[in-house]
Amino acid sequence: MDIQKLAAFTSLAETLSYSKTAEERFTTQGNITKQIQALERELGLRLFNRSSRKISLTTAGKNLLLGAQTIVAQWELLQEQALELQRENRHRLVIQTIPTINKYHALKLLNAFSRQYPEIDWRLQEMENPQIGQLDNLSEEVIYFARLFDLNQKAFDYRLVEPDRLMVLLPRDHPRAKDKVVHLEQLKEESFLLLGSETGSRQPIIDLCRKAGFIPRDNYGGSRIDMILELVTSHMGISLLMEKTVVNQLSPELVLRPITPGLESYLCFLRTKGSHSVASNCFWNSLK
Repeated sequence: MDIQKLAAFTSLAETLSYSKTAEERFTTQGNITKQIQALERELGLRLFNRSSRKISLTTAGKNLLLGAQTIVAQWELLQEQALELQRENRHRLVIQTIPTINKYHALKLLNAFSRQYPEIDWRLQEMENPQIGQLDNLSEEVIYFARLFDLNQKAFDYRLVEPDRLMVLLPRDHPRAKDKVVHLEQLKEESFLLLGSETGSRQPIIDLCRKAGFIPRDNYGGSRIDMILELVTSHMGISLLMEKTVVNQLSPELVLRPITPGLESYLCFLRTKGSHSVASNCFWNSLK
């Protein structure tokens, strides 16, 4: 049932005048007549007596009036609430980010944005890196900071912040620590300490090892980089990690070395295609 028909009914029941009702509803008398007639056909009831120049409610009209007024009032309240939410969302921004955002230039970009738009309330929410297959379901209300291994995606918009590359983490006294570049196949007999699948980097690393002719023997499955650093320091294995996540955390006992074949990833802000809030657009434009 069209809410506009009910609104026309309740208004006409109050004014008992087609001209006044049309004026209140910013339309014509003809449209009010059509809406009332359509509502009567839909209900199968006559709502107004039209036997004279004046109109009046029928018994059925009187009985249905309170219910119609309640529905119209609830609809108007719902519209007011929706408008209030729209006003709030215009100046509210949620950014879901991988936990290592502090390792990247993205944090400086967010800081610059907050100084440029102090009226916009923003909130950071940590998340694990989404898989490519999940990116089709990005929320329209959220901007994401995530790591991608493939920029040839059309399901979303992105702003590239910076690239990163895969490195091998070794104890300083490891035989390969003296190499300027480590060939991945030379590590096939090693015990690895890899981040878990929830971080999004595990599968690309395993695929890279397979191309080098082996499946890595993995002794770790968590997401704590500090734990991996400690285990490698204790000579309990080596790791393959993105350079910028660990380069500033290395103790003197550890070294990072480039590998070949290499693997690049890309730190990006992401959002769905289409229309967005004012806050979202302000942040997105600040990234240019």
